[in-house]
Amino acid sequence: MATTAYLNIRLPKELKDQGNQVLERSGVSVSKLVRSMYEYMAREQEIPSFAVQPDAGDAVQCKRRVLRSLAGIADIPADLDARQVWRDHLVEKHGSATGDGR
Repeated sequence: MATTAYLNIRLPKELKDQGNQVLERSGVSVSKLVRSMYEYMAREQEIPSFAVQPDAGDAVQCKRRVLRSLAGIADIPADLDARQVWRDHLVEKHGSATGDGR
């Protein structure tokens, strides 16, 4: 039989209560959730991306990770003119340069 290890963590009571509500609604115990996290890390040999806290100076890398995670989500037409879409957005938001509100 495998030996059992225990974890003791500190977190704000309000955060614990909110998290426990989610777990209870989902029918998952704290132990099961933590065990699943450790099983994932043992199998994948990495921390899940949502749990990685980027350094304050690591903003560019963080943005790159987010953009990579979004790749392939939407089909973008090959003939899309992104600059024109942006211009149209600005005109809609702020009005045209002629001041006629279009």
